[in-house]
Amino acid sequence: MPCRFYIRIFFLAVVLLHEINIGFSHNNEIDSLKKIISLAKSDTVKATALNTLASELRKSNPDSAFICASQALELAQKANAEKIVADINNIIGLIKSDQSKYDEALEYYKKAESFFLTTANKKGLNTAYENIGVSYFSKGNYPKALEYAFKGLTIREELRDTANITSSYLNIGNVYYFQGSFDKALEYYLKGIALCEKTHRKDDITTGLLGNIGSIYYAKKEYDKTLDYYFKSLAINKEMAYPSGIATDYSNIGTVYFEQKKFPLAEENLINGLKLFEELGNKSFTAATLLSISDLYKEQGKFAQAEEALKKSQTLSEEAGDRENLKETYKKLSLLYDTTKQYKLAFDYHKLYSDIKDTLLNQDKSKEIGHLEAKSEYDKQQAIAEAEHNAETKRQKIITTAVSIGLFLVLVLAVFIFRSYRQKQKANVLLGEKNTLIEEQKKIVEEKNKDITDSINYAKRIQEAILPAKEIKYRIFPDAFVLFQPRDIVSGDFYWFAEKKGRNLIAAVDCTGHGVPGAFMSMIGNAFLNEIVNERGITQPGEILNQLRAMVIKSLKQSEDGSDSKDGMDIAICSFNFDFSEVEFAGANNPLWLIRNGGAEEFPGDKQPIGIHGAEAKPFTNHSVQLSKGDAVYIFTDGFADQFGGPKGKKFKYKQMQNLLVSLQDKKMLQQEDVLLKTINDWKGNYSQVDDVLVIGIRV
Repeated sequence: MPCRFYIRIFFLAVVLLHEINIGFSHNNEIDSLKKIISLAKSDTVKATALNTLASELRKSNPDSAFICASQALELAQKANAEKIVADINNIIGLIKSDQSKYDEALEYYKKAESFFLTTANKKGLNTAYENIGVSYFSKGNYPKALEYAFKGLTIREELRDTANITSSYLNIGNVYYFQGSFDKALEYYLKGIALCEKTHRKDDITTGLLGNIGSIYYAKKEYDKTLDYYFKSLAINKEMAYPSGIATDYSNIGTVYFEQKKFPLAEENLINGLKLFEELGNKSFTAATLLSISDLYKEQGKFAQAEEALKKSQTLSEEAGDRENLKETYKKLSLLYDTTKQYKLAFDYHKLYSDIKDTLLNQDKSKEIGHLEAKSEYDKQQAIAEAEHNAETKRQKIITTAVSIGLFLVLVLAVFIFRSYRQKQKANVLLGEKNTLIEEQKKIVEEKNKDITDSINYAKRIQEAILPAKEIKYRIFPDAFVLFQPRDIVSGDFYWFAEKKGRNLIAAVDCTGHGVPGAFMSMIGNAFLNEIVNERGITQPGEILNQLRAMVIKSLKQSEDGSDSKDGMDIAICSFNFDFSEVEFAGANNPLWLIRNGGAEEFPGDKQPIGIHGAEAKPFTNHSVQLSKGDAVYIFTDGFADQFGGPKGKKFKYKQMQNLLVSLQDKKMLQQEDVLLKTINDWKGNYSQVDDVLVIGIRV
């Protein structure tokens, strides 16, 4: 991934300049402000000076800044200086925002907004709108952030503030970018560039727009267009002598060349970016560039140089307190040491990576909650669709209940028949009526077997009723197949589809056991998945699996003492967003395979089941994978690979299965299904089927 430093910037929250304008250096300005505060007799002048001092101290000493701003607010309110009160509220909001206290920041920004609305002060109102927007964005509430970005744009258009209209286009594009709406982001970035060209504007806003456009084309893997925009940005940054922008462009260009396997050009540009970031003393960006350089060296087999780059990145990230960079550094060091067979070091760094990842995950919870809450407006617009989902869920619950009862009765009947048969068999021995009674028992057993088989066949029809209909499959996934071949009449494997919040979800599930016991678990798994996604509205695969595991453990009354049920399931689940060519994946023991350009890439599931197990349960990993047109995605259970057969009576195995899928990429998905079915049946030959078989393939 490129070092998209511009993308990390959302709004530059505006600090209002007041009547006092002291043209000295930063330290001299602070001294001058303190002198004014000590000599001022007017509360208004003192409040203004204190507020300006708070602005100056905001980054270097936020605690002192807050004290100054609080004193200024008290004096301004005492003097009824409402304009200054509003300005102070903005400054306090900025201080709170710097501390990630976004709810508190919003309270102060809203007070400023209220005053500027009342007085029709459009410039002040624009400042409040921008600051409110950045707070909502930081909370993950993108719809609200977008709302205030557009409010700011409207004011700037009314004021004919052409210079800042371009900034609004950048802000709006950034919100769309973080939402994953790349086409909408590109639309506003291009509007901004068109306005820059019209007004002959060349500054950091212009290069920000160019860099972000390049990043979008990078995500789309259109590398020639990516380089075109990065080089345009580089030319302007050089013309402006803007070293930070130049360093960013070099790093981004180097990353694109790396993707194109042009290693000498990649190294040249990454080193250029690295040197500039080092000169600027920017430890976080230097560390990020070193991560890219380590990837370059590792790809070329230069493991010692890769290790050196990662160690430098670790030191700089620790000094800067940049835990995101530190997390990636630990991960890359673990992988590097694994590659070089230094397994102890690989394990140590993987432990560090896991610990910091868990910490960051917990910190992101509030943002994730805010982001989910922000979807409420969208959910309201989908009210009719939700009602249909709820009706479908209720229908599924009724069917699930009926199936569970039916299967339970079948099991009870089977136990009763077996017990009856054993009792009569003992009676035959005691009474010596061997031949006659054996014949009678044979007839009874045959009749009861027929009853059981009929009941299980009926259960099969009910179980099939809960599986998604083919027309749903082809509507949600037009170019796809589901190869489903149970070992017994009813199956412990099942597949599952859902549509929710603009996401298309699909899962391949392997429950403990097969036949009747497996079918019981499949009923439970299907019902729980419907509840988690269709009723609770969860669409992130990792979180779906976390909740599914909790529900299974609770419903089966499992515990760690080893005395209870160890039943559960393995699963691979995907959440597709086809509009943005992306899939999120999580797995419990089962992976996802991505086949692209004749090669296969595996995204592993976590080595833990849905249910209780011996090791400590950890949150399931949520993978995000960018897709390109023509990619093929596969999820499956273990039945295909574990089938015995062939000339030596061995398992088919995963590697042979993967090679087969790679060889089928010139065929349509339904043709692939036919080939897979024929292959596994030919392989099986006279051997019995050992497990349920489920393979799902989806073409993007």
